[in-house]
Amino acid sequence: MNGVGHFDSGRRLGRCASFVLLVCANVPMMATVSAPSPLYPLYRERWGFSVMMPTVIFAVYVAGLLGALLTVGSLSDHPGRRPALVAALLVAAAGTANFWTADGVGALLIARVAQGLAIGTATGALAAGLVEFALGERPRLGPTMTAVGPSVGMAIGAGAVGLLVQATTRPDAYVFPLLTLAFVSLAVVVLATPETHPRRAGGLASL
Repeated sequence: MNGVGHFDSGRRLGRCASFVLLVCANVPMMATVSAPSPLYPLYRERWGFSVMMPTVIFAVYVAGLLGALLTVGSLSDHPGRRPALVAALLVAAAGTANFWTADGVGALLIARVAQGLAIGTATGALAAGLVEFALGERPRLGPTMTAVGPSVGMAIGAGAVGLLVQATTRPDAYVFPLLTLAFVSLAVVVLATPETHPRRAGGLASL
């Protein structure tokens, strides 16, 4: 792994703060995977789609995820971790914004594809960044957080939205604006992290 800040220190966050930021980004990214699931019965009542439609919606998420993993999954090895993460967070914000303003099944499908693309784009950059920012005296902390973060995020996403479903008739009016704001804010703050990987040619070839 390359040392942090070897060519991009300047006025940027420190190693520890950057590590915490990536952990905080990992959790909501994965929360978006499970957050829509408790809402499908409400969407079905609202728009009257078939019982098979949630399966289709999940399938397009998987298609977007696999498509991103197979194309841009290793892209952060070329322009760097920071640009890949910023792009992934903005795509994630577009996905949650689509859920927020959804007026039918078509919008849900577009939102889930965007979420798949975002997760697939972010996975490699987040994993590499967590390892590269991990404190020197705790070299296993990065891989540990990479492994634990997705489970924690998915549990939080499903659990929090499940509670909102019990508390309000429009849980999507709360959770998706909050996630959209979180992703945009995280994208801005990620710009303040040092780059841990040198820019390298071959980005297009890596696709």
